[in-house]
Amino acid sequence: MQNKNMQKIGRERSQDLRRGLTSNLRKTNQPCSDWAKHLFVDNAHLYANVLEARGKIAEGVAIAGEISEFLASHGIKRGNVLDIPCGTGRVSAPLSNQFGYTVTGVDLSPTLVEMALAKNRNERSRFMVGSMQNLGGLFAEERFDAAINVFTSIGYGTERDDINFFKSLRNFVKDDGIFIIHTLMNREYLVAHFDERPTDYIDAGSLTMYESRTFDRATSRVKAEREFYGSAGEDGLELLGKSSSDMRIYAPSEVAGMLTITGWKVLHVVDDLASMQKVTPETIRFAVVAKRD
Repeated sequence: MQNKNMQKIGRERSQDLRRGLTSNLRKTNQPCSDWAKHLFVDNAHLYANVLEARGKIAEGVAIAGEISEFLASHGIKRGNVLDIPCGTGRVSAPLSNQFGYTVTGVDLSPTLVEMALAKNRNERSRFMVGSMQNLGGLFAEERFDAAINVFTSIGYGTERDDINFFKSLRNFVKDDGIFIIHTLMNREYLVAHFDERPTDYIDAGSLTMYESRTFDRATSRVKAEREFYGSAGEDGLELLGKSSSDMRIYAPSEVAGMLTITGWKVLHVVDDLASMQKVTPETIRFAVVAKRD
């Protein structure tokens, strides 16, 4: 019954949500700190349900396994890894608990950091609240064997924000250390296929999220509006909250180029670390591996 209700809401709300995206986000042009704070801090109690939905945890464990195997193949076994942002610890917790790495997880959201901390069983690992744009305020002389950035966050702000992050991060990774960016949406794929699926439902058990998206090919930005619904009675649904986002989507060559100009040596641009297949315009998501020279 809940799915039928969501389908009804989708039919009634799809055009309204799209119009809202086109007008409201263009007028406000929310900076990253505003919309990210609203989604990951103010609405963290809602969005965390989506992050912890069925399949998401298993996906995190699988990616942690890929990262562990890749790092070990490059001589980094049970080393110090910075996971930024770490979210609920979907990747950093298994990387620490199952694969033996000492992980430092950083995220903007106190709620998500608390959830990540609750999953951790490795006393050497730690989780803290902080921003990708203020690494110097988090770490002084500390250096990591590797850094990972999984499940977006690259593109939350401007290209300059991402360049600054790459440049700053390099100061906190050891010589010959590895930086892995994993699960980025491929702009080349989106250009060809975005109109096929402009809306989405995510069933997170006690909560369902309805999301409507637009893609501006000129600016390479995806703007999304989300509505979170919970059960209200036997057949009803209650609107629990709303949030918006505005993300820059990159082509693989753009990410590789930004890493290069900020002093990283790009080693691989692939579909994922398990298959290590070459990226094509039909690759939906991709991973980039770079080394601090």
